[in-house]
Amino acid sequence: MDERIAALLDDETVRSELRRAWEDSSPGVFGGHEEGGFICMNAQGEYVIDRWQSGSASKIFASPHPGGKRNNEIIVATFHTHPNTGKSFEQVPNSMDCEIVAEDVDLKTIQYIGEFILSQDHLYLILHDGEYLTLGKREVLLAG
Repeated sequence: MDERIAALLDDETVRSELRRAWEDSSPGVFGGHEEGGFICMNAQGEYVIDRWQSGSASKIFASPHPGGKRNNEIIVATFHTHPNTGKSFEQVPNSMDCEIVAEDVDLKTIQYIGEFILSQDHLYLILHDGEYLTLGKREVLLAG
């Protein structure tokens, strides 16, 4: 695993906030909604989470982030959940997820790693070019 990805997932603040986003999304066969946000780095070199407004069952929209920053902090990653496990929902990153990451001009910075997708079983990472990696089991990677 890339050292920048590993550093993010080794950080307790990042792991706990990703776990909280997963729980807040009400995962299950029915009734879930997407949660997401920015993982930023502040002037002290600490990771700070800036959550987006809750989404619907299969959509969420990022808060404005001109120049790859939020609240004057550098965005190093984004994330959102895929909480619905019913047959009509995808757990893997879908083509729209991948296109949004690939086409977001404000996230074309050297600091931006990609977008984490939290699913029932796995944690994925969508890269700058819209391709994605399966990083491993969500519960294992985010264990506290």
